[in-house]
Amino acid sequence: MKIIETNGITYLEKFDLCSEWYWGTNYTSGDLYEAEEMFLSGKEFSPNRLIFVHYPDGNIFEPIKSEEGQYFGMPAYIEGSIYILRVSFVEKAIRIYKCSDDMCETVLTVELLLDAVKDCYNLKLDGNPLMLTRQGGDYLFQVIWPEKVEFAIGTGESFLEKKINCFFLNGMKIQNTEKKLMLENIQLEKS
Repeated sequence: MKIIETNGITYLEKFDLCSEWYWGTNYTSGDLYEAEEMFLSGKEFSPNRLIFVHYPDGNIFEPIKSEEGQYFGMPAYIEGSIYILRVSFVEKAIRIYKCSDDMCETVLTVELLLDAVKDCYNLKLDGNPLMLTRQGGDYLFQVIWPEKVEFAIGTGESFLEKKINCFFLNGMKIQNTEKKLMLENIQLEKS
């Protein structure tokens, strides 16, 4: 058995669709939205750390060191690569990085102004291909990058996936025929 020293990160999560990489963070100030709220209200908050653990060797990587005034969102494993979401509240910037396969290099892929979003509520990396999305409490689903898309969603609905130019949602309540058709299509495809 190999002991993995994570320096305070107590929970590791496996990426979907990947059996060799795990990630973990210390939610020192809650999630990304809670950290933003603390920053905006002038309360002190600690930046979080983000690590990756390779399986089965247990090697730990921390490709981007934490800095004051910044916070990591949930990373994503998409099309065989790991992407990191990092928000700098001080610089008012949202950054997406792509990690090299050996974790020795991170490349800035996208940089957006923090003003591109109303807030960081459910701001996350999603999809295949890679997208930056937000699903706030205002019943709107938004794609912030690479294209701007916004549409209303119902209570209990959430984004599932994008195929070509169709967005598929899951949820208990369907508000219009277009969403119902998309949901029926996805149920047929998965059965």
